[in-house]
Amino acid sequence: MKLKAQGEYYYHCGLWSKIKLLDLKCAVASLWRSEKNVAGFLLAESDFSRIMECGLDSRDKYHFLIDIWER
Repeated sequence: MKLKAQGEYYYHCGLWSKIKLLDLKCAVASLWRSEKNVAGFLLAESDFSRIMECGLDSRDKYHFLIDIWER
């Protein structure tokens, strides 16, 4: 997903909130299980040029789905 340490992103948690990822490994693990019974997260770059979604692939529970949309 090309996330950057110290990078600022918008995180979707019902509304878009600006966050800064200090430690990528810790941040991704925390975002992955941020809500009960949900695995995955949605981020956008600060200029909204790319939106990145990471979650479980519905076709196979052992594979992850990462979608990147560019405007």
